[in-house]
Amino acid sequence: MELYMHDLGVPDEVVARIERTAGSGYTVLDIKDGVGTTGNSVIRFSDTGASKGAINYEHADDSLRITTNASEQLRITSDGKVGIGNTTPP
Repeated sequence: MELYMHDLGVPDEVVARIERTAGSGYTVLDIKDGVGTTGNSVIRFSDTGASKGAINYEHADDSLRITTNASEQLRITSDGKVGIGNTTPP
C-alpha cells in the first residue's frame, strides 16, 4: 500500500509518500525536497502556539538536525560528526 501527498500548487509532484511493501517487514516514510538538493525535509512537532520540535534533514550540507523547545539541540554532519548543543561539531 502506498499513500501519496501532493503539493497543491504542483498537482503532479509527490512531496511525501508512505509505503509498506507486503511481506518485506518494513515501512518507509519518504519526504521529498521540493527544490532539488538545497531544501529541507522536516517532521515538525507542534502545539497550538508554535512548532517546538523537529527532525530536519538539510539537503544542502547533508546534515540531520534535531530541535527541541524551538532550538537546535543535536546535529549529525555528513561525515558522521555529532554535536550536542553545538551546530559545528569538532
